[in-house]
Amino acid sequence: MDRLMTLAAYARRRGVNRSTVTRWKQAGLLVMQGNRVDADASDRLLHEHRGFEESTVYAQARAADMIFRAKLRKLECEARQARLVEAEAVRKRWTAIRSALEALILAWPAEVAPQIAPLNDERQIRDVLMRECRTLLERAREAVIRAREAT
Repeated sequence: MDRLMTLAAYARRRGVNRSTVTRWKQAGLLVMQGNRVDADASDRLLHEHRGFEESTVYAQARAADMIFRAKLRKLECEARQARLVEAEAVRKRWTAIRSALEALILAWPAEVAPQIAPLNDERQIRDVLMRECRTLLERAREAVIRAREAT
């Protein structure tokens, strides 16, 4: 009857404290003969239980990994879609800006020509052109702001 022992003796045999053995007993993981632990049968039962726990933990980890990968793929897909939507918005905005600038620049010579036509002095022509270039740049800046806000 060497295989039957007290909870304390079984705890020493397993290298754990007595409270652990008591928890095993309460969980039904020990084979008891009255107040004594059937050591060999309990060892087998604990071994089987541990194998079950390990396989369950592995399955849970695998499921968690699969869920994580699925969520990651979903995020990557959403990020790619957001970039494409953003690219389309940028394209529309630049088209509006280009159109506004093009209209300003193409209208500019007709606006400036009457001011320059009567002038003969190179310095006066340069001064008028510089003033009108500054005005054109300011109008272009305002047109860009309006075009950006409109899209």
